[in-house]
Amino acid sequence: EVSLPNSTTLTVLRRWDFDHARMTMSVAVFVPSGGQSETQQQSRKGKLEVYCKGSYEAVTAACVPESIPEGAKESFRHFALRGCYVLALASRTDGITRSRRECVTAAEGMGRDEAEQGLTWRGLLLFRNELKPDTAGAIREMREAGVRPVMITGDTPFCGAFIAGEAKLWGP
Repeated sequence: EVSLPNSTTLTVLRRWDFDHARMTMSVAVFVPSGGQSETQQQSRKGKLEVYCKGSYEAVTAACVPESIPEGAKESFRHFALRGCYVLALASRTDGITRSRRECVTAAEGMGRDEAEQGLTWRGLLLFRNELKPDTAGAIREMREAGVRPVMITGDTPFCGAFIAGEAKLWGP
């Protein structure tokens, strides 16, 4: 559960852990109508919402195309080329107000394919991992010792290329 400043408590009803093949992670959440105490929320009506995060490509593919702003892909590339790990965010609601119990039942019966479709684009989340100051020097020492440095990354090729350049992985 997550409590918001307006006294509303959001309840995670179902979670789909990160899947490497899908490149997404999602949750189904009960969002009560109006701020209510936790006891009142048990019988309170609200909506079932799905929130999804993941790779830019996977999340945008699951979004309604009209919800993706012009320039989103350029923004993704811009930040990835500067060494940011970039996640896309999206959500959806069916707009039906129902009891909490009905939302729980709907979430339990929802498959991942259903949850992660027809999403509305929400934005990008950026993470920046800084190299340690001695990284480039350590790579130079490895080369001098006859060791060929190789980088393996789960990031996008854009981010990987930036990090490789910063670490002086390319060149003599």
